Amino acid sequence: MAAAGCVADFQAFVWFALAASDRSLDDASEDPASLVDDLDELLSSTLAFGQLPDETRQHFQRVAALTAQLYLDTDIRTRRSWARAGTSVNSARELEILSDNVAAALLSQDSLHDLSDPVTVVRLLHELDVWTSLLRFPERPREWKFAQSDNWQSAPVAIDVGDVLTQWLEGASVPDIADGAFAAITDRRWRLEVAVDTASDFCEHYFAWLGSVLTLRVNERLSEAGSSMRLCEELGTYLRYGVSSHLAVELLTAGLRSREVANAIAEASVADSIEPAGIRDWIGRLTFRAWQDRFAATQLDLVDLIEYARPRSSSLLRDLLLDGRAILDLAGDETFEKDLPVVALAHDVSGQSPYPIGVYEGTDTQNSLVDWSGSQGLVGHLPPRHYAEAELVLGAGIDVAYALVASQLILTLRREV
Repeated sequence: MAAAGCVADFQAFVWFALAASDRSLDDASEDPASLVDDLDELLSSTLAFGQLPDETRQHFQRVAALTAQLYLDTDIRTRRSWARAGTSVNSARELEILSDNVAAALLSQDSLHDLSDPVTVVRLLHELDVWTSLLRFPERPREWKFAQSDNWQSAPVAIDVGDVLTQWLEGASVPDIADGAFAAITDRRWRLEVAVDTASDFCEHYFAWLGSVLTLRVNERLSEAGSSMRLCEELGTYLRYGVSSHLAVELLTAGLRSREVANAIAEASVADSIEPAGIRDWIGRLTFRAWQDRFAATQLDLVDLIEYARPRSSSLLRDLLLDGRAILDLAGDETFEKDLPVVALAHDVSGQSPYPIGVYEGTDTQNSLVDWSGSQGLVGHLPPRHYAEAELVLGAGIDVAYALVASQLILTLRREV
């Protein structure tokens, strides 16, 4: 039964209602007439169905009856999986066929690809014509058609869906994707606009959604065949965020706005053999300069990373106000392995904002400084993991004495606020 438009939507609703029903439908001999009666009761309880003209309502009741029969004629596991897909019944059936074909292709070639790598999986699915097939589904946000300009008479341009998805997952910026995958569009302003719309409509939403459903189905088929092969289970999530690792997703959901930086940090953590539990501490112990050199972080990215690197269990200003004393542990940084009874804490404004916070050899009069320029007397810059809390202390307007003792910065409140 092929349906389209509002009829397909109605059919999907009926199918979902049957799958969500509490009654036992495991027996394929269930009386369709009984199901139709229940469906009529359900449909009649809705305002929209009750307002339909009698003739139109009868047509939809006929569709509901046919859908109920089709539901019972379909394998139990399959009919319920179609309901979970969130698509029309026809699209769910096509997804099932696609999944079977992909699983069969993988089993026939005994794939040596690294199927845990989302970029590899995207390319493999492109070779199997999966993305192009999904572009024919009615659920697509729009047709995959592009032109040299927004004029309806403009010449068409062929854009490869595999190139777009690959560059998206690799963390390329939208302007870079526009200049790469959309380079055939000569007007840069227009191709940038097209790239933005395509990333939003297709990468972040449509392909992320159906890619996730497809991956689940393929892995089920591989498991049933006794194969240990598995497609990247988080492919849909990676497509949603435009990154290629779990850490990159974590960084983005924690507030980092740059996909490029998130991917760069994930790659650097692997190169440095950093365990997942130590990622935040590792990032926080690097310097602003290292963030810029290794991750190509912009000034805006620095602000995001400062917040991410902040230890969640620390409360420097609160401890200082409540106890009159607080300690920053700087162990592990040779720069601070010295004893200085009096130091100053100030922004080093010799660079660009956000200005690193420096520890300076000084006198009591220098402890009230908020900004400092130059390297004279500089002991070292606080690791970024301590930046947010030190910034709160500096901006609080309280009189604090600082001392450096055995890699610990000791803060003492000198008067009541």
